[in-house]
Amino acid sequence: MSLSARRKWWTVLLGLCALAAVTISAFAIGNNNFARSVAQQDVDSLYGSWVGDSICQVKESACHDEKALYVITKSDTPGKVSVAGYRIVDGKSVEMGTIDFSYNPKTGVLSFEYKSGVWQFTVKGEKMEGTLTTPDKVVFRRVTLHKQP
Repeated sequence: MSLSARRKWWTVLLGLCALAAVTISAFAIGNNNFARSVAQQDVDSLYGSWVGDSICQVKESACHDEKALYVITKSDTPGKVSVAGYRIVDGKSVEMGTIDFSYNPKTGVLSFEYKSGVWQFTVKGEKMEGTLTTPDKVVFRRVTLHKQP
């Protein structure tokens, strides 16, 4: 290989390395900004009533779209919060049950895993969005809630 060809090869290689470094830096900065944008959500700010919609994603199932009310309180289990779920029928709340969710204040994520699937919610300020996903990774239900004053 001639000296001229080797210089061109090194120039291309250095250019690719520089491009890779810029790409990796941009990705890291973007992820860092994303992490900062998900503000730490203090567990005490979760407590209270959350109202919104619970929408079925598997239309051929017995699932029905619902207006939902979730009441979050302190759990007796450390590191968890208690979530009482209600559906609103004819203006009245009908209890569906209470579950102790794990909560990660750094990510704002509430989660509960059981044999029928995984409930997972992301809380950002006064808004909570989440899903119920089946064990075979099908999103069965999407829930969007807003905290009540």
